[in-house]
Amino acid sequence: MNKIFVQIAVYRDPELVKTIDDCIDKCSDPSRLTFGIVWQHNPADWFDGEFHKYLNDARFTITDVAYNQSKGMCWARSLTQQMYQGETYTLQIDSHHRFAKNWDLFLIDCLNMVDSEKPLMTGYCRAYEAENADYHLSEEPLQMIPTKFSESGTIPFIGTNFNIPNQQTFDKPIPARFVSGHFFFTLGQHCIEYKYDPDLYFAGDEISLSIRSYTLGYDLYHPHKNVIWHDYCSYKRDKHWSDHTTGKQVVNPWHELDSISKKRLRQLLQMEDNGFNLGEYGLGATRSFEEYEAYSGIDFKLRKLHGDALIGLVPPTLKLYDKSWITNPSEFTLPLSDLIKKITLDDIAQYYIGFDDYDNRAVYNERILSNDMAQIKGTKTFSFASSKTPVKAVIFGITKDNKWSDRVEYLL
Repeated sequence: MNKIFVQIAVYRDPELVKTIDDCIDKCSDPSRLTFGIVWQHNPADWFDGEFHKYLNDARFTITDVAYNQSKGMCWARSLTQQMYQGETYTLQIDSHHRFAKNWDLFLIDCLNMVDSEKPLMTGYCRAYEAENADYHLSEEPLQMIPTKFSESGTIPFIGTNFNIPNQQTFDKPIPARFVSGHFFFTLGQHCIEYKYDPDLYFAGDEISLSIRSYTLGYDLYHPHKNVIWHDYCSYKRDKHWSDHTTGKQVVNPWHELDSISKKRLRQLLQMEDNGFNLGEYGLGATRSFEEYEAYSGIDFKLRKLHGDALIGLVPPTLKLYDKSWITNPSEFTLPLSDLIKKITLDDIAQYYIGFDDYDNRAVYNERILSNDMAQIKGTKTFSFASSKTPVKAVIFGITKDNKWSDRVEYLL
């Protein structure tokens, strides 16, 4: 039987046992599953004892870590990998997920549908809400969209509300640019070939997963149907960076770990040389750094994103070394406070601000949470580079349950 190694690095999460239970219950043959769990926990948590039923389960390999001894997400994920015992496949998830019936058969079929020796299925999962039994579980797949480069050199991604274009016509997976940390399914050998850098902290995990997996020869795909759901913080749970602050009884304050992490990431992405020997945590040798830049539409040194990446067109983006799309940044100032007053939808959770070209294609977009939008008085200036000239700004309001307002347009 083809075994599946399920990797979960958990941090003080009341959803852990429900996630494991659902993973097992919805699997076509639960005997094919093995689990590697890094259990970062606090015995004082009300839910802590729930996990005890799995402590002596032969399917589980568990590393017990006192929460205040943890060194962060990627450190924990590097430990889960070390529990791999030659299983045919591996699934990496967080500790707050739900599953469709026979999820395993669908994902194995996906690997077999594509023409690749090393396929990897990934993406941002559709949402569920832990405390809302009536929440609609959509099977429509999502993709990962880069937003912009942060000042530290990381790339935040968004996926919610970004349906794969023309997804209803697809009957097999489509190429993807990026790898999601909360869901990927691939060959078990990935646990050996892709060694998690324990000195990465949190931000930057997914772009590292993406470029390193790609240069190791893995072909990235989005499944054509969503069969796993993820909770995007709909319930209260303790976060590593909330616990690990200066003055508390922790091994390292989170900001110290994060600072080192981002320096390592910028060196990996060839933005700067910070003197690290990345060794086995560096790029693969099957494909080059430049090949990933061309495939994904990213220039890391200049910190620029191609328009195709920003709107999620299926990669590859461009031919190798073709960087004619890179331009100097332009600035556009919008009377944002006045524009959002035209949105009449209630209970707005966030706002989408996009810039479209003559063909009504987005060349740049941002999301702004409603609380952050309330702090903006009057105008806001947006700066970005694009190979095409935007002619209008487009603004939507989006509720928590993903309802979109009518569009508001502003000619530039």
